[in-house]
Amino acid sequence: MAEVVDNETSVAYLESQLTQHNNQLLEVNERQHSLLDEWKEAKVNIAFIGQSRQGKSSLINALMGEKIAKVGAIKPTTKSIQKVQHPENSNCVLWDLPGIDGQVFKRENYFEKLNCEENDYDLFVLVTNDIFGDSELFIATTLQQMGKVFYLVRTHVDETVRKIKETGDGIDDNDAVGELRAALNEQLEDNQFDSGFHRVYLVNVLNPVKAAEQFDMPRLLGDICDKGFASNTKRTAFLFTIRLNGEKSCSRSVQTVHETHPTCGAGSAAGGAQPIPFGGVLIDAL
Repeated sequence: MAEVVDNETSVAYLESQLTQHNNQLLEVNERQHSLLDEWKEAKVNIAFIGQSRQGKSSLINALMGEKIAKVGAIKPTTKSIQKVQHPENSNCVLWDLPGIDGQVFKRENYFEKLNCEENDYDLFVLVTNDIFGDSELFIATTLQQMGKVFYLVRTHVDETVRKIKETGDGIDDNDAVGELRAALNEQLEDNQFDSGFHRVYLVNVLNPVKAAEQFDMPRLLGDICDKGFASNTKRTAFLFTIRLNGEKSCSRSVQTVHETHPTCGAGSAAGGAQPIPFGGVLIDAL
């Protein structure tokens, strides 16, 4: 009789332990899903700043993966602040800011007109398709004085590389890119910028499909994710929203996801039922 009671007690104990274990697993699983869902509520605001016809709209389109922002090939398209929301995540907004035009947006009140202190921009991307002129250097210097996070981007690099190659014999693509990069770094240093800290990212954004793989675009995206946002949630929101079409950029994004969400790899199988708008690339890679 005592043996039967002991067996019943053992079974009851095992059942209670199993139930407790299952409840713990459910809590862990719910917590993982909650962590993965937090990014959907995060508001990401990135400001693209610089003069007209420098490639700001094209860079925005490259990050969106489609042509959303208007591109001004002949006439400037950015005469006012343009709000470009991601079509699948309205919380991710890329702002196309007008440059200094000497009329509405004058140098002396430029940042006041843009309300840069009041608007909650996470970071700025200063865009040019040439060397940094007086306006670009003024914007960069002011952003630095304001303590803002900003990145320097040089667009239309393929055209510049072609022109450099035409000027001398035996110059290949790598030589031309190196020459352009050295000239831009020298200009930064001449204007009291640390080229090691504020590096110039060379990109080509005329073709949104190819942009993710060309020149410094993978590194730009990686550095924005590593240093541009104040929280991992915003970082994840940026990663899961932008559309990357290249292997290098996707690999860099997967690395960042592993660093910010170390449980994703272990829980990816269980999380398979939870779709992530970044597409199958991240889930497959995880």
